[in-house]
Amino acid sequence: MRDSASGFCVFNDAAIAIAWLLGKGYERIAYVDLDVHHGDGVQTAFYEDPASSR
Repeated sequence: MRDSASGFCVFNDAAIAIAWLLGKGYERIAYVDLDVHHGDGVQTAFYEDPASSR
């Protein structure tokens, strides 16, 4: 995992919301990054999760 953040991913509110939904039993969640930077914080948070490769 990276030791620094870029763009607005420093707050990772989307990753926290996704993790919460997964904890509530949701199996499929779509994350669409609409701003001008790559959502690398969200990607990194779930990159090694085997369920996210489905």
